[in-house]
Amino acid sequence: MANNPTLHAEIERALNDAERFIVGFEGDELQEGVNELLASLRAVKAAIKKASSGASRPRVKDGFAFAQQGGSSYDIYLHTHDTRRAAERHAKKFEKAKYRTSDIPLKVPVEIMLLPVDVRAVVFSFTQDMMSATVNI
Repeated sequence: MANNPTLHAEIERALNDAERFIVGFEGDELQEGVNELLASLRAVKAAIKKASSGASRPRVKDGFAFAQQGGSSYDIYLHTHDTRRAAERHAKKFEKAKYRTSDIPLKVPVEIMLLPVDVRAVVFSFTQDMMSATVNI
């Protein structure tokens, strides 16, 4: 993202908007997981800021991800892969085990794939938390 300041600004703006919205639920006893969600969001913001200030990175292609619903839970797990074929093969394993998965692998923008693996893990963890939280809306 260091080489795309416009995208960086858009992501930063979206994360700030999300944080301002979620902060409104702090202290509401009916909203579970708000503190954890805010901590995850803030970790993503810090990780992206750190990664954005780094040196240029090697050329990377878009990645692919699919969502998988937990066995007997409503948790959502996000699985990411470097290729569409790898994502499709992995998703088939869950289908055979009768776990619900998203229909097709979703494209992960190259800007996210450019992030260091540990930073990407934080981004994907936050996304997974957000998807799981929507089940309770």
